[in-house]
Parts: sequence; structure tokens; C-alpha cells
Amino acid sequence: MSENECKYPMLEDEGIRRMLIESDALNPPNTIHMTAKQQRAQYNDLSAHFGKPRPQSVRVSDHKIAGDNHQIPIRIYSPDTKEQTPVVFYIHGGGFVVGDLESHDDICGEICERANVTVFGVEYRLAPEHKYPAAYDDCKSVLNAIDGFAADFNFDSDRLVLAGDSAGGNLAAALCLYARDTNGPAIKGQVLVYAGLGGDTSKGSYISRGGKAALTAKDIDFKKTLFIGDVGVPGYTDKYAFPLLETDFSGLPPAFLSPAHFDPLCDDSEQYASLLRSAGIPAKVREEKLLVHAFLRGRHMSKAAGAAFSAIIEAIKSLAYQGSLPK
Repeated sequence: MSENECKYPMLEDEGIRRMLIESDALNPPNTIHMTAKQQRAQYNDLSAHFGKPRPQSVRVSDHKIAGDNHQIPIRIYSPDTKEQTPVVFYIHGGGFVVGDLESHDDICGEICERANVTVFGVEYRLAPEHKYPAAYDDCKSVLNAIDGFAADFNFDSDRLVLAGDSAGGNLAAALCLYARDTNGPAIKGQVLVYAGLGGDTSKGSYISRGGKAALTAKDIDFKKTLFIGDVGVPGYTDKYAFPLLETDFSGLPPAFLSPAHFDPLCDDSEQYASLLRSAGIPAKVREEKLLVHAFLRGRHMSKAAGAAFSAIIEAIKSLAYQGSLPK
């Protein structure tokens, strides 16, 4: 048996197994005893290790928008076309503690090129220095500012899709609630990739897959405390922090969800989709049976991860251009 098979015997996909072994060498799985600064340094190294050059056809422009007494960095990715495009607001993951414009630059660039959409990225404030609702508030500010860039960057802000991975998926879902509740920007769809949406951590995939690979239940609890604060503070009952706490899912945009099977967060996606469907909202779940949390960084190493990313691209295109989920 090879070293790879010994380390992650439950994984059939050799590319994902190799991704995890390389990840472990750069960023040990157990981050509970690390400071936020140490986590960010290691995450930056990890992102650079797996990152690919941004597609040459994509044009990039960096800006800052006004937040609450601070400036929020954003990056706009424009495809090589003279036609007016839809727009995607993509929110990076990282457990609310790590990640920035650089960590997901190649992902945003590939979405821009392959889906032929304008993409907004954001560098929201991170915990624990900035606890909830700082990240959510920053993303709200960006959402409300997108229309102001439409004329200069030739996109149609009425064809807007929200997307994100992990913590970014949480924030994208929260923004969909916010936009509906406040009659805010119209959103054509939401694309949530292995999103943490606030499911019950005492059952289901949180237990059965809580210690498997890439992300553990202990990691989730640790970062949740950094993000919200000690158990009992008001954020733990806030639907904008944990969208599964919502009791009315009517009026939300169609959703495409891409959970990984070997991920304690897996059941969150199916539960969210079920609640949307019960409210009459179209929702599609494509559970990636061979994959782990953070599989996007292995999309060029693993056939299964590459196929999952292609499905995400197709969902973005379908929602952005047709306003409906792919068949």
C-alpha cells in the first residue's frame, strides 16, 4: 500500500489524496492551537502553493468602497468581451479567520473566463479581531455598491448571482436573506460550495464525518467561537450568522449547492435545499461523493474536483443568463 493510501484510505480519488498530503505538509489540519496570524500565514502559503496563474484574457481592477468607518478592498474581474455580461459576487472562504483577495484570485479569474461573467471579489474583515457581524456587514456594503460600477464595467446588475465557498457560502446565503428582507438588490441565484450554514453539530455529518479529512468538527467549533464569540452571545441566534435558523425561506433565489461527502458540513447543504424546496424555491444539490472540504484548490489535480468545478461554472452560467438552475 502506498503512502497516500495509508494516510487517507477512505479516499478513492488519488488527486484529492495528494492534495491533502501536500496541504498537511504546509498547513497541519489541527489549527486549534494556532494564533489567527499563524493561521493566515500558513493559509497564504497553502493558497500560493495550489494557486494557478489568472487567465490572461481576464482584466482586473482593484478598488475600495466605504464601509462603516473603514475601507473595504474589492477586485473586479472582467471577461474579454464587448457584450454586457451578468455579474457574480464571489465571497471567499476561510472559516471567517483566513483568506483575502489573493487566496481566491485564480478561482475568481477562472469563473470570470469560463462563465463569461463579471466577478466581484471582496476582502472582508476577519475574526477574531473583527467578530460577527463585521464580515457580513462588509459583504452587505459591497452588495449594495455593485450597481454603481455597472456602467464603467459593462455588466448588468439585474443579472446578479451570489456565490461563495465555505464561510463565503454562508455569507452569500445570508446576503440572499438580507436582500429579500430589505427589498435590496435582485438576485438571480445563489451558488454555495461546501457552505457552513449553521446546522446541528450534534448529529448527522458533523458526527459521522467530523474527523475524516481536510476539515474536522473541532475546527468548525473553534472557528465558530472566533467568528461569533463565546456561546450565549446574541450572534448564535441570528439567522444572518446561521441561515438555517431562518423560519421563512419564501422569496429567496434558486440555489445550487455543491457539498463534499467527506465533510462535516455536508448535511447543511441538503437541509438548506430541503427548506428552500418546501417554500417553493428551486434548489439542486450535487453532493461530491469522492471529495473533501476545500476541493476547489484541487480542481486541477483531481478529475472529480475538476468535474465539480465545471458543474459550479455551469450553475453560475445558467442562473446568470437564464435565471434558472441547470437541468
